[in-house]
Amino acid sequence: MERHKNWLLYLLFGALVLLLTGCSYTDQSPEKKYDYVRIGTGRASFMSTTKLILFNMRGVRFKGLFLMTGAGRIIKCLRKDGDERVSFSASPSPDGKKIAFTSYAFGKNGGLYIMDSDGRNIRRLTITNQYRDSDSSFSHDGKTIYFIRDKNPDCMSSTDPPCSDESYLMKMPVTGEGPYDVTREPLKRIYDFGILPGYNEIIASIDTKGLYDYQLVTMDMVNTRLKAPIIPDLRAYTDDPRVTILNKRQEYIDIKYFRLSTDGKYLVFSWDNTNTKAFKNYSLMTQLYITDMANMKTKKLTNLQYVGSPEDISGDNLTILFSAGRSMKDYGHTYFPKSTLWIISSDGTGLRNIPLDFSAVADQFPPTKPAAGTAK
Repeated sequence: MERHKNWLLYLLFGALVLLLTGCSYTDQSPEKKYDYVRIGTGRASFMSTTKLILFNMRGVRFKGLFLMTGAGRIIKCLRKDGDERVSFSASPSPDGKKIAFTSYAFGKNGGLYIMDSDGRNIRRLTITNQYRDSDSSFSHDGKTIYFIRDKNPDCMSSTDPPCSDESYLMKMPVTGEGPYDVTREPLKRIYDFGILPGYNEIIASIDTKGLYDYQLVTMDMVNTRLKAPIIPDLRAYTDDPRVTILNKRQEYIDIKYFRLSTDGKYLVFSWDNTNTKAFKNYSLMTQLYITDMANMKTKKLTNLQYVGSPEDISGDNLTILFSAGRSMKDYGHTYFPKSTLWIISSDGTGLRNIPLDFSAVADQFPPTKPAAGTAK
Protein backbone atom coordinates (compact mmCIF):
# COMPACT_ATOMS: atom_id res chain seq x y z
CA MET A 1 0.00 0.00 0.00
CA GLU A 2 2.81 2.40 0.88
CA ARG A 3 4.49 1.64 -2.45
CA HIS A 4 1.27 2.51 -4.31
CA LYS A 5 1.04 5.80 -2.40
CA ASN A 6 4.57 6.70 -3.42
CA TRP A 7 3.84 5.98 -7.07
CA LEU A 8 0.70 8.10 -6.86
CA LEU A 9 2.72 10.98 -5.43
CA TYR A 10 5.28 10.65 -8.23
CA LEU A 11 2.53 10.74 -10.86
CA LEU A 12 0.89 13.78 -9.28
CA PHE A 13 4.25 15.56 -9.09
CA GLY A 14 4.94 14.77 -12.75
CA ALA A 15 1.55 16.12 -13.78
CA LEU A 16 2.21 19.31 -11.79
CA VAL A 17 5.57 19.80 -13.51
CA LEU A 18 3.96 19.43 -16.94
CA LEU A 19 1.21 21.87 -15.98
CA LEU A 20 3.71 24.48 -14.85
CA THR A 21 5.94 24.11 -17.90
CA GLY A 22 2.96 24.46 -20.22
CA CYS A 23 3.49 21.51 -22.62
CA SER A 24 2.69 17.88 -22.98
CA TYR A 25 3.90 15.74 -25.85
CA THR A 26 1.02 14.63 -28.09
CA ASP A 27 0.84 13.27 -31.62
CA GLN A 28 -0.57 16.20 -33.59
CA SER A 29 0.27 14.65 -36.94
CA PRO A 30 -2.67 13.84 -39.22
CA GLU A 31 -0.36 11.26 -40.83
CA LYS A 32 -0.18 8.51 -38.23
CA LYS A 33 2.40 6.56 -40.23
CA TYR A 34 5.18 8.74 -38.79
CA ASP A 35 6.70 7.33 -35.60
CA TYR A 36 9.49 9.91 -35.52
CA VAL A 37 9.65 13.66 -35.25
CA ARG A 38 10.64 16.01 -38.04
CA ILE A 39 12.35 18.97 -36.43
CA GLY A 40 11.79 22.38 -37.98
CA THR A 41 13.06 25.22 -35.81
CA GLY A 42 12.14 28.76 -36.76
CA ARG A 43 13.56 32.06 -35.60
CA ALA A 44 15.83 31.80 -32.56
CA SER A 45 17.32 34.49 -30.30
CA PHE A 46 19.60 34.77 -27.30
CA MET A 47 17.78 36.05 -24.23
CA SER A 48 19.72 39.19 -23.35
CA THR A 49 19.86 38.79 -19.58
CA THR A 50 20.30 35.01 -19.38
CA LYS A 51 22.13 32.30 -21.28
CA LEU A 52 18.85 30.87 -22.56
CA ILE A 53 17.71 30.65 -26.18
CA LEU A 54 14.21 31.57 -27.32
CA PHE A 55 12.94 29.69 -30.39
CA ASN A 56 9.84 28.43 -32.12
CA MET A 57 9.40 24.93 -33.46
CA ARG A 58 7.13 23.68 -36.19
CA GLY A 59 7.66 19.94 -36.14
CA VAL A 60 5.04 17.41 -37.15
CA ARG A 61 4.11 16.72 -33.53
CA PHE A 62 5.61 19.48 -31.41
CA LYS A 63 4.84 23.13 -32.10
CA GLY A 64 5.15 26.36 -30.15
CA LEU A 65 7.51 28.83 -28.49
CA PHE A 66 10.18 27.45 -26.17
CA LEU A 67 13.09 28.43 -23.94
CA MET A 68 16.16 26.20 -23.84
CA THR A 69 19.72 26.18 -22.59
CA GLY A 70 22.67 26.43 -24.94
CA ALA A 71 23.05 22.67 -24.61
CA GLY A 72 19.54 22.13 -26.01
CA ARG A 73 17.61 21.28 -22.84
CA ILE A 74 14.14 22.79 -23.20
CA ILE A 75 13.20 24.18 -19.80
CA LYS A 76 9.88 25.83 -20.59
CA CYS A 77 7.12 25.81 -23.17
CA LEU A 78 5.97 29.42 -23.42
CA ARG A 79 3.16 28.88 -25.91
CA LYS A 80 1.83 25.59 -27.20
CA ASP A 81 0.45 25.49 -30.75
CA GLY A 82 -1.75 22.87 -32.37
CA ASP A 83 -3.18 22.15 -35.78
CA GLU A 84 -5.23 25.37 -35.83
CA ARG A 85 -2.66 27.93 -34.65
CA VAL A 86 0.99 28.75 -35.18
CA SER A 87 3.27 31.14 -33.27
CA PHE A 88 6.59 32.26 -34.70
CA SER A 89 9.05 35.13 -35.24
CA ALA A 90 9.59 35.66 -31.50
CA SER A 91 11.93 38.42 -30.31
CA PRO A 92 12.99 39.26 -26.72
CA SER A 93 13.21 42.80 -25.33
CA PRO A 94 16.67 44.18 -24.40
CA ASP A 95 15.98 43.70 -20.68
CA GLY A 96 14.70 40.16 -21.25
CA LYS A 97 11.34 40.85 -19.60
CA LYS A 98 9.09 40.84 -22.68
CA ILE A 99 8.72 38.79 -25.85
CA ALA A 100 7.07 39.96 -29.05
CA PHE A 101 5.83 37.35 -31.51
CA THR A 102 3.45 36.70 -34.39
CA SER A 103 0.56 34.28 -34.11
CA TYR A 104 -2.31 33.38 -36.40
CA ALA A 105 -4.94 30.76 -36.97
CA PHE A 106 -4.52 28.87 -40.23
CA GLY A 107 -6.25 30.63 -43.10
CA LYS A 108 -5.74 34.07 -41.54
CA ASN A 109 -2.80 36.45 -41.52
CA GLY A 110 -2.95 37.06 -37.78
CA GLY A 111 -1.22 39.74 -35.78
CA LEU A 112 1.54 40.82 -33.42
CA TYR A 113 1.46 39.88 -29.73
CA ILE A 114 3.52 40.63 -26.63
CA MET A 115 3.91 38.62 -23.44
CA ASP A 116 6.07 38.34 -20.35
CA SER A 117 9.22 36.25 -20.74
CA ASP A 118 7.62 33.48 -18.65
CA GLY A 119 4.73 33.17 -21.11
CA ARG A 120 2.14 35.02 -19.04
CA ASN A 121 0.12 38.19 -19.68
CA ILE A 122 -0.29 37.74 -23.44
CA ARG A 123 -1.62 40.86 -25.13
CA ARG A 124 -2.47 41.42 -28.79
CA LEU A 125 -0.91 44.50 -30.36
CA THR A 126 -2.17 44.44 -33.96
CA ILE A 127 -5.34 43.10 -35.53
CA THR A 128 -5.47 42.58 -39.28
CA ASN A 129 -6.75 40.00 -41.73
CA GLN A 130 -5.41 41.90 -44.74
CA TYR A 131 -1.73 41.79 -43.81
CA ARG A 132 0.78 39.65 -41.97
CA ASP A 133 2.74 41.38 -39.20
CA SER A 134 5.98 39.54 -38.43
CA ASP A 135 9.75 39.76 -37.89
CA SER A 136 9.40 41.97 -34.84
CA SER A 137 12.38 43.61 -33.15
CA PHE A 138 12.58 45.86 -30.10
CA SER A 139 14.31 49.23 -30.18
CA HIS A 140 17.49 49.43 -28.11
CA ASP A 141 15.65 51.12 -25.23
CA GLY A 142 12.87 48.51 -25.34
CA LYS A 143 10.09 51.08 -25.69
CA THR A 144 9.23 50.50 -29.34
CA ILE A 145 8.61 47.42 -31.46
CA TYR A 146 9.50 47.50 -35.16
CA PHE A 147 8.04 44.89 -37.51
CA ILE A 148 7.36 44.10 -41.16
CA ARG A 149 3.81 44.29 -42.53
CA ASP A 150 3.31 42.22 -45.69
CA LYS A 151 0.20 42.74 -47.77
CA ASN A 152 0.55 39.34 -49.37
CA PRO A 153 3.32 37.28 -47.70
CA ASP A 154 2.76 34.30 -50.01
CA CYS A 155 2.86 36.33 -53.21
CA MET A 156 5.09 34.93 -55.96
CA SER A 157 6.38 36.86 -58.94
CA SER A 158 5.11 34.12 -61.28
CA THR A 159 1.49 34.47 -60.18
CA ASP A 160 -0.94 35.02 -63.04
CA PRO A 161 -2.57 37.45 -62.69
CA PRO A 162 0.20 39.20 -60.72
CA CYS A 163 -0.46 39.67 -57.01
CA SER A 164 0.56 42.58 -54.82
CA ASP A 165 3.61 41.97 -52.64
CA GLU A 166 3.86 45.31 -50.88
CA SER A 167 5.77 45.57 -47.61
CA TYR A 168 5.90 48.26 -44.96
CA LEU A 169 8.24 48.78 -42.04
CA MET A 170 6.03 49.56 -39.05
CA LYS A 171 6.62 50.64 -35.46
CA MET A 172 4.51 50.91 -32.33
CA PRO A 173 5.11 51.58 -28.63
CA VAL A 174 4.97 48.52 -26.39
CA THR A 175 2.03 50.24 -24.67
CA GLY A 176 -0.01 49.54 -27.78
CA GLU A 177 -0.65 52.85 -29.54
CA GLY A 178 -0.49 52.80 -33.31
CA PRO A 179 1.00 51.16 -35.29
CA TYR A 180 2.78 53.78 -37.40
CA ASP A 181 4.26 53.36 -40.86
CA VAL A 182 7.99 54.11 -40.96
CA THR A 183 8.40 53.77 -44.72
CA ARG A 184 5.23 55.84 -45.45
CA GLU A 185 5.00 54.25 -48.86
CA PRO A 186 5.11 50.57 -49.78
CA LEU A 187 8.31 48.89 -50.88
CA LYS A 188 8.25 45.90 -53.18
CA ARG A 189 9.27 43.57 -50.41
CA ILE A 190 11.21 43.91 -47.14
CA TYR A 191 12.61 40.60 -46.02
CA ASP A 192 14.67 41.45 -42.95
CA PHE A 193 16.02 44.45 -41.04
CA GLY A 194 18.34 45.43 -38.20
CA ILE A 195 18.33 48.60 -36.10
CA LEU A 196 21.58 50.58 -35.99
CA PRO A 197 22.57 52.39 -32.77
CA GLY A 198 21.14 55.90 -32.68
CA TYR A 199 17.62 54.95 -33.84
CA ASN A 200 17.76 57.01 -37.02
CA GLU A 201 18.92 54.28 -39.40
CA ILE A 202 18.25 50.65 -40.08
CA ILE A 203 19.78 48.06 -42.39
CA ALA A 204 17.26 46.16 -44.48
CA SER A 205 17.23 43.51 -47.19
CA ILE A 206 14.83 44.83 -49.81
CA ASP A 207 13.61 43.49 -53.13
CA THR A 208 13.62 46.89 -54.82
CA LYS A 209 12.65 45.69 -58.30
CA GLY A 210 10.22 42.89 -57.52
CA LEU A 211 12.51 40.21 -58.96
CA TYR A 212 13.19 38.40 -55.66
CA ASP A 213 16.78 39.64 -55.68
CA TYR A 214 17.52 41.26 -52.33
CA GLN A 215 19.66 44.33 -51.90
CA LEU A 216 21.16 45.14 -48.50
CA VAL A 217 20.81 48.88 -47.87
CA THR A 218 20.71 51.44 -45.09
CA MET A 219 17.44 53.28 -44.62
CA ASP A 220 16.95 56.70 -43.04
CA MET A 221 13.98 56.36 -40.67
CA VAL A 222 13.61 60.13 -40.27
CA ASN A 223 13.40 61.04 -43.94
CA THR A 224 12.20 57.54 -44.94
CA ARG A 225 14.55 57.12 -47.85
CA LEU A 226 16.97 54.46 -48.98
CA LYS A 227 20.61 55.40 -48.62
CA ALA A 228 23.85 53.61 -49.47
CA PRO A 229 23.99 49.88 -50.23
CA ILE A 230 25.91 47.58 -47.88
CA ILE A 231 28.66 45.80 -49.82
CA PRO A 232 30.68 43.25 -47.81
CA ASP A 233 34.15 42.55 -49.21
CA LEU A 234 33.83 39.01 -50.61
CA ARG A 235 36.70 39.16 -53.11
CA ALA A 236 38.60 36.47 -51.22
CA TYR A 237 35.89 33.96 -52.13
CA THR A 238 34.82 34.89 -55.65
CA ASP A 239 35.88 37.05 -58.57
CA ASP A 240 32.53 38.85 -58.70
CA PRO A 241 30.08 38.48 -55.78
CA ARG A 242 27.35 40.24 -57.77
CA VAL A 243 26.87 37.36 -60.20
CA THR A 244 23.69 35.39 -59.46
CA ILE A 245 22.80 31.72 -59.89
CA LEU A 246 21.41 32.55 -63.33
CA ASN A 247 24.81 34.01 -64.28
CA LYS A 248 23.39 37.53 -64.29
CA ARG A 249 25.42 40.42 -62.89
CA GLN A 250 23.45 42.69 -60.59
CA GLU A 251 24.12 46.15 -59.24
CA TYR A 252 24.50 44.77 -55.73
CA ILE A 253 25.22 41.60 -53.75
CA ASP A 254 22.13 39.46 -53.25
CA ILE A 255 21.82 39.05 -49.46
CA LYS A 256 18.49 37.99 -48.02
CA TYR A 257 19.19 36.66 -44.52
CA PHE A 258 21.30 38.62 -42.04
CA ARG A 259 21.67 39.65 -38.41
CA LEU A 260 23.22 42.83 -37.06
CA SER A 261 24.98 42.91 -33.70
CA THR A 262 23.40 45.08 -31.03
CA ASP A 263 26.24 47.61 -31.17
CA GLY A 264 26.14 47.70 -34.98
CA LYS A 265 29.76 46.60 -35.33
CA TYR A 266 29.20 43.25 -37.05
CA LEU A 267 26.98 41.92 -39.78
CA VAL A 268 26.42 38.15 -40.04
CA PHE A 269 24.74 36.84 -43.18
CA SER A 270 24.29 33.80 -45.39
CA TRP A 271 25.26 34.17 -49.02
CA ASP A 272 25.06 32.06 -52.17
CA ASN A 273 28.53 31.88 -53.70
CA THR A 274 28.06 31.16 -57.40
CA ASN A 275 31.80 30.88 -57.96
CA THR A 276 32.43 27.92 -60.28
CA LYS A 277 34.28 25.80 -57.70
CA ALA A 278 31.67 26.28 -55.00
CA PHE A 279 28.73 25.87 -57.34
CA LYS A 280 29.81 22.36 -58.35
CA ASN A 281 28.32 21.21 -55.04
CA TYR A 282 24.96 22.94 -54.64
CA SER A 283 24.65 21.94 -50.99
CA LEU A 284 27.85 23.86 -50.17
CA MET A 285 26.99 27.01 -52.10
CA THR A 286 25.31 28.86 -49.21
CA GLN A 287 27.55 29.56 -46.23
CA LEU A 288 27.72 31.88 -43.21
CA TYR A 289 29.90 35.02 -43.25
CA ILE A 290 30.72 37.82 -40.82
CA THR A 291 31.58 41.40 -41.81
CA ASP A 292 33.30 44.11 -39.79
CA MET A 293 31.06 47.12 -40.45
CA ALA A 294 33.96 49.52 -39.93
CA ASN A 295 35.90 48.33 -43.00
CA MET A 296 33.61 45.75 -44.69
CA LYS A 297 36.28 43.04 -44.28
CA THR A 298 34.51 39.68 -44.40
CA LYS A 299 35.32 36.20 -43.12
CA LYS A 300 33.69 32.92 -44.08
CA LEU A 301 32.63 31.01 -40.98
CA THR A 302 31.19 27.69 -42.14
CA ASN A 303 31.62 24.88 -44.62
CA LEU A 304 28.38 22.98 -44.00
CA GLN A 305 25.70 21.53 -46.22
CA TYR A 306 22.51 23.53 -46.64
CA VAL A 307 23.24 26.52 -44.42
CA GLY A 308 20.02 28.44 -43.91
CA SER A 309 20.23 31.76 -42.11
CA PRO A 310 21.83 33.52 -39.13
CA GLU A 311 19.46 33.74 -36.16
CA ASP A 312 21.24 35.95 -33.63
CA ILE A 313 24.54 37.33 -32.33
CA SER A 314 25.20 37.31 -28.59
CA GLY A 315 25.46 40.64 -26.79
CA ASP A 316 29.25 40.28 -26.44
CA ASN A 317 29.58 39.53 -30.20
CA LEU A 318 31.37 36.25 -29.45
CA THR A 319 28.71 33.68 -30.32
CA ILE A 320 26.51 33.24 -33.38
CA LEU A 321 23.31 31.22 -33.59
CA PHE A 322 22.30 30.00 -37.05
CA SER A 323 20.22 27.39 -38.86
CA ALA A 324 21.46 24.66 -41.20
CA GLY A 325 21.07 21.03 -42.10
CA ARG A 326 17.78 20.51 -43.89
CA SER A 327 19.22 18.17 -46.47
CA MET A 328 17.30 17.24 -49.59
CA LYS A 329 17.82 13.52 -48.97
CA ASP A 330 15.82 13.94 -45.75
CA TYR A 331 13.00 15.65 -47.61
CA GLY A 332 13.86 19.01 -46.14
CA HIS A 333 13.84 17.88 -42.51
CA THR A 334 16.18 17.11 -39.64
CA TYR A 335 15.30 14.27 -37.29
CA PHE A 336 15.16 14.37 -33.51
CA PRO A 337 17.27 14.62 -31.39
CA LYS A 338 19.27 16.79 -33.80
CA SER A 339 17.93 20.22 -34.64
CA THR A 340 18.44 22.75 -37.41
CA LEU A 341 20.04 25.13 -34.92
CA TRP A 342 23.81 25.48 -34.69
CA ILE A 343 26.24 27.58 -32.65
CA ILE A 344 29.62 28.91 -33.75
CA SER A 345 32.07 31.46 -32.35
CA SER A 346 32.50 34.69 -34.30
CA ASP A 347 36.08 33.65 -35.10
CA GLY A 348 34.84 30.46 -36.79
CA THR A 349 35.70 28.01 -34.02
CA GLY A 350 33.53 25.90 -31.74
CA LEU A 351 30.99 24.77 -34.34
CA ARG A 352 28.33 22.45 -32.89
CA ASN A 353 24.76 21.37 -33.43
CA ILE A 354 22.20 21.90 -30.67
CA PRO A 355 20.46 18.57 -29.93
CA LEU A 356 17.03 18.97 -28.35
CA ASP A 357 16.15 17.49 -24.96
CA PHE A 358 12.42 17.65 -24.13
CA SER A 359 12.58 15.62 -20.94
CA ALA A 360 11.77 18.59 -18.71
CA VAL A 361 8.59 19.57 -20.54
CA ALA A 362 7.21 16.43 -22.19
CA ASP A 363 5.38 13.41 -20.79
CA GLN A 364 6.43 11.28 -23.78
CA PHE A 365 9.66 11.76 -25.69
CA PRO A 366 9.90 11.93 -29.48
CA PRO A 367 11.41 8.82 -31.11
CA THR A 368 14.93 9.29 -32.40
CA LYS A 369 14.95 7.27 -35.63
CA PRO A 370 12.93 7.48 -38.85
CA ALA A 371 10.35 4.82 -39.51
CA ALA A 372 11.30 1.86 -41.69
CA GLY A 373 11.17 2.71 -45.37
CA THR A 374 11.51 6.47 -44.87
CA ALA A 375 14.47 8.76 -45.48
CA LYS A 376 17.44 8.22 -43.20
